[in-house]
Amino acid sequence: MKKKSAQVIVGAIILLAILTILIPALVFYIQRESHWSVKEQHTTRAFELAEAGVERGYQQVILSTTTLATVMTGGTIINYNFDKSYSDLPGGQYSIRLTGNPVALTITITAVGKDSSGNEVRAVQAAYATPGAYPAAIYAINSASIQGNPDVEWGPVSSPGPITTDASHTFPRYYSSGLISPFDANSGAPPNTDNIQWWSYYPLPPPPLIDLPGYKTAAGAGCTDQPGCLSSACNVCYYTAANFPTLSPGTNNYFANGPNTALIVEGNLSLSGNYGNGSETNVAIPSLAWKEYGNNWAHYQTFDPGAPPTYNAAVTSNYAPSGLTDPSSIHKVFIHGFLYIGGTISISGGGNGSIIGSMYCATVANLRSSHVTIYYDKSVISQIKVQNSTLGRTSWQEIGNCSWPSGSPTPTCP
Repeated sequence: MKKKSAQVIVGAIILLAILTILIPALVFYIQRESHWSVKEQHTTRAFELAEAGVERGYQQVILSTTTLATVMTGGTIINYNFDKSYSDLPGGQYSIRLTGNPVALTITITAVGKDSSGNEVRAVQAAYATPGAYPAAIYAINSASIQGNPDVEWGPVSSPGPITTDASHTFPRYYSSGLISPFDANSGAPPNTDNIQWWSYYPLPPPPLIDLPGYKTAAGAGCTDQPGCLSSACNVCYYTAANFPTLSPGTNNYFANGPNTALIVEGNLSLSGNYGNGSETNVAIPSLAWKEYGNNWAHYQTFDPGAPPTYNAAVTSNYAPSGLTDPSSIHKVFIHGFLYIGGTISISGGGNGSIIGSMYCATVANLRSSHVTIYYDKSVISQIKVQNSTLGRTSWQEIGNCSWPSGSPTPTCP
């Protein structure tokens, strides 16, 4: 009995020794876990506040075209330049900075959130492109048809409605909130893209609302409601009649005065024969034009002989040439600028006419079997007058190197 009692006592002593070691460790772990949980809550709240700041900054940018233009030209907006902290949300505060890049046509929104403890700071940065109207060579509200002879270069075709083209059209890219025929054989069932040239049922942003009154004011006397306003004397030609008179070969069918040039037709526009008689050389090619030619890289290389050997190589290297121009001359130019058609557009006859810039059709863009070529010019997009701003987010990331020192009213970021 004595021997058994001694063994029990020894076992109890060993157990007590183990508990003496484990209990403080468990208490420490529980304390640390509680601390980590609280820290995670604070960190999460700081991150949520930063996200809220990005959303508030985005809403401020799209509030008006004036705000958008100010930021795009390098200006600052009061209360949106890390000069104010917002505490309208529980659990902390946040601050916002808006910056624009007029060359890349992007707006960057940086927001920093700090939780109420002041110990956790998180920062989020989002970049948005496509100020002005949607960045497309052709944008049609109802639908678009690019079949037969028409060509579209350097920029995409986009429509909230369906797009119809030919399998032989290996460029440009197509974006539609509906069906793209004949590429999408599955209709609404995925996959709805080849991830190179076409995207069906794509979540396009709301259609841009073109500022027609603003264009009418900009046109001024002699360039408004006049069938003959299409001339070099009118930087903006605004025509409100039901239909614009058919434009056929003439002496003043060349409307090109730079990115601010616009021809606004609220009704139908009919183009016939050699409707354009302008000629332009060294036309700037957008730095990202190569993205239109993933299924026909050889064609792109005719514009850019120094391009990477393959489309995949361009993707891998994030290819973005600068100062690239068309080595050939573009003839029979009808307009270099923004072409708006409120009704339908009809192009008949041969002519091999050219449109440089961007074409917006409020109904159906049907180029039929004409030989027209539309060249996208991104500098035109940023100058289009809109009553709403259609910004497309191009990147989103959490960033470091931002700080919000204790006692400081606002943060600092690189």
